[in-house]
Amino acid sequence: MKHQPYLVIFCTILSIGGLLSGVFAWLFLPDMLSDELRRYVLSSFQTMTAITIKESVLQIIRVNMMDLLRVYLCGVCLLGVPILIIFLFLKCFSIGFSSCLLIQSSVLLFICRLLFVPILWIAVMKAYRFSLSLLTGSIQSPIRQLLQYTAFFAAMLLGMIAVSTIDGLAVFYYLQRL
Repeated sequence: MKHQPYLVIFCTILSIGGLLSGVFAWLFLPDMLSDELRRYVLSSFQTMTAITIKESVLQIIRVNMMDLLRVYLCGVCLLGVPILIIFLFLKCFSIGFSSCLLIQSSVLLFICRLLFVPILWIAVMKAYRFSLSLLTGSIQSPIRQLLQYTAFFAAMLLGMIAVSTIDGLAVFYYLQRL
């Protein structure tokens, strides 16, 4: 597609903008609020110390799978383009904000949380292209392209499960050290 380079640039700027906005939101948070938020998160982590590895991994897989499902459904929806733009920015914002909170607790948690961003970015780009082709009516054989789109997301699901497993293990080992 001829608009693909623009799409890559647009999604990159949107992702980086969301991440940086989340970081700046954390940095400009008053000290009293950031300390209170840090204490709240630490206390909720301490109540989760009895969690098993399986529960930790499955919880993160569930959350990330729902995000991937949302992106998939936006791709097959005619209104998916603006929803995907908003979703990508807000998800990157929340990852940037929570990463600032996590980096003070554990650099490993911070790195593992960022592993999901490339998978999300690639999935949003594919969904954006598919939704845009639905809007412009440029789909030649809808069934075949929908099957290709679904197969692509099945592959992304496998990558997401791998990344979520790493993230879940990092969370489990962090909770065991508390």
